[in-house]
Amino acid sequence: MSELPISTPKFYGRYIEFEEISAILNPSKLGKKRIVLFGIGGSGKTQLALQYVEKKKQLYKAVIWINAFTPEQATQSFTDAFHLVSRSWPAKDIPTPYTGNDKREFVLSRLRSTSYRNWLLVVDSVDDMESQNLVQLIPLSNHGSVIVTSTRQHASDILAPYGFQSMEIDKLDDQSGKELLLDKAELSSSFKGYDYARIITKELNGLPLALEQAGILLRKKVVNLETFVEEYRIHYNALVGYLPKAGEVQHDKTRSMHAILNMLHAYVEHESPTASAIIRLLAIVGPSQVPISVLLDVAKFSFPELLDDSEFRSLQESSRAHTIFRLHLTLLEDVCLVKIRPASDKSPESVLLHRAIFSTWTRNY
Repeated sequence: MSELPISTPKFYGRYIEFEEISAILNPSKLGKKRIVLFGIGGSGKTQLALQYVEKKKQLYKAVIWINAFTPEQATQSFTDAFHLVSRSWPAKDIPTPYTGNDKREFVLSRLRSTSYRNWLLVVDSVDDMESQNLVQLIPLSNHGSVIVTSTRQHASDILAPYGFQSMEIDKLDDQSGKELLLDKAELSSSFKGYDYARIITKELNGLPLALEQAGILLRKKVVNLETFVEEYRIHYNALVGYLPKAGEVQHDKTRSMHAILNMLHAYVEHESPTASAIIRLLAIVGPSQVPISVLLDVAKFSFPELLDDSEFRSLQESSRAHTIFRLHLTLLEDVCLVKIRPASDKSPESVLLHRAIFSTWTRNY
């Protein structure tokens, strides 16, 4: 099985969606099983796919996860999958041999020709369909299971002729949304708190990432339950000129996501200019898994165009003391802006920026 993205500590809701996905991908059924999950960034597509993998992986002979956010990341993921397949594929299998040098085609050829019909391929975050051919990322076969996730509804149109069903991943159910908000805010579900949580959940369109960040703002006492909606609407209205990207799903909800992330960025900027600079640096590098050692090395570089940037000066200073640098990373992890993956046999200790956060930072900063 491929190395998987970092999952959230607790998964909220999505009971109906999970059952529908399980029925569509049921490996006991004959033939190919295919589904596209589409929805705005932060709606929980990747986490839902992860939840399926974690609960159903025992049903599959192989699970391969491809990060396809950019062509470069897709190439790297297929390279990793090539080494995984070459090293650990069942010896008794006799697939049609592939003799070329294309690692992506090697992996897809193995999935097409293997005698083991119960495999699962996840192609995650295929958002840039102008730079890569979506159809070339999947094996055209009559067996196996495939999940594709994308912020572009057009992905479902492209894949429909190849037997893919589609599902829009939208808001959480009201109960799960309120539970997520109050858990992240570390507030009890008292009658008063529950009522305000209902209002905030509705205001944020039930989007998981937005509710998570709102809970952080409440926990840090940046806002309180009574004033949250008023503060949020100030930031939301400031984005009135924001134009959606081509093919973007539900523009109003994307604007909600940007508004709540702007509020959290203002908090981080106030608490730690260095942490704010780390986010900016990660946004430059891209929403990929970045080894902390590499991040430290990059932070030490001198950029002439940033000589007058106080945030980057503080970043350079903190990078000379690893303990201090880690304190700023811990702040970012605490407010759920980054995830830190511990070192393993497969990869060094790394930090990951959520793709929705990456999109907001690159657009605004």
